[in-house]
Amino acid sequence: MGDADAIRTFIALELPGSVRERLAQWTDQLHAFWPEGALRSVRADNLHLTLRFLGDTEPERLSELVAGIETIAQQQAAFEVTLYQLGGFPSLRRGHVVWVGVAESGDDRMLQPLQKQVELLARKLGWQRQRQAFTPHITVARVRGRGQHGRFGDGGPPAVAEHSFEMTTMTLVRSDIAPAGAHYHVLHRAQFGAAGST
Repeated sequence: MGDADAIRTFIALELPGSVRERLAQWTDQLHAFWPEGALRSVRADNLHLTLRFLGDTEPERLSELVAGIETIAQQQAAFEVTLYQLGGFPSLRRGHVVWVGVAESGDDRMLQPLQKQVELLARKLGWQRQRQAFTPHITVARVRGRGQHGRFGDGGPPAVAEHSFEMTTMTLVRSDIAPAGAHYHVLHRAQFGAAGST
């Protein structure tokens, strides 16, 4: 990788609009637990669940990615997940990323196997093995600067109101970095159990 024309991409699960709005409204309450101005919320329309960050991607490789994503999506059934906890990387109190965890609601476990298929696709197309273990999460905020720690007191961090919803769509997304934060553009949208369309 490293072509001057390369774009930054990732593969993600698309969240329903109502879930994005719910998360954005809930995230507004988190600012009270960090020093003033330390927390930057992710915009509602940018919220997603990343399956595989790809990084630099040559434009001529997009068609291979789209074909692979479509193949996986056509064989994938929709599945239910639940928002269930607040977390952070590397930790919530001292993290630079704040996230809401996602767990599967039913007995059939589809999320981890789906992510493994996406990982195998990436490796087949030439990306290196991902080192970090997959932690299903939705990044809801980022912490500006160093030493800006969360302050939760004896009550601990605010609880996430459990909410269940269906995952039905996988996307290939372009990420453009800007001073005010990343701008995401969906390059392809694949519906589970159907051919999907851009």
